[in-house]
Amino acid sequence: AEQFMGHIMELEDQDVDAPHLWDDDLVIFYTVSALLDVKNKLFDSAYQKLKKGRKFVDRAVGSKFMLFCPYAIAYAEVAKIHGDAEAADEIIAEARQYCKENNFKKRYELLCSFGQEQKAPIENGGLGLKTVSAEEIVKKAECIGLYRAYGSADDD
Repeated sequence: AEQFMGHIMELEDQDVDAPHLWDDDLVIFYTVSALLDVKNKLFDSAYQKLKKGRKFVDRAVGSKFMLFCPYAIAYAEVAKIHGDAEAADEIIAEARQYCKENNFKKRYELLCSFGQEQKAPIENGGLGLKTVSAEEIVKKAECIGLYRAYGSADDD
């Protein structure tokens, strides 16, 4: 991913206060890279990446509503692991305030529950859902495509 994003990362410090088209990409890049570092137990690297990605959250004006909550949770989790509980609390409080001001109720509730014991997952309620393989999806898509291209057998 760094190879793919390299050309953007070289430009990221230019005109620091101005929004750029790639700011949301950098938020995603730093967040995902940090989460991969956490998985590999590289906590210092993860924390540095999330710190570096912080400035892009505010600059990603058009997609901040979508990016800030997951970024804040990742940042807070890594900050706590890194021993910086104060930074974790600050980012969660800031994200809560953002969600509250913009009336993002579900995201606000998610942030309010951050750090609390997780509830048991909700059962599917007997909807009869089943696991579908990728092969089954492809077969169904092919059938639909053939049907659309040639019509049904009853058209003869």
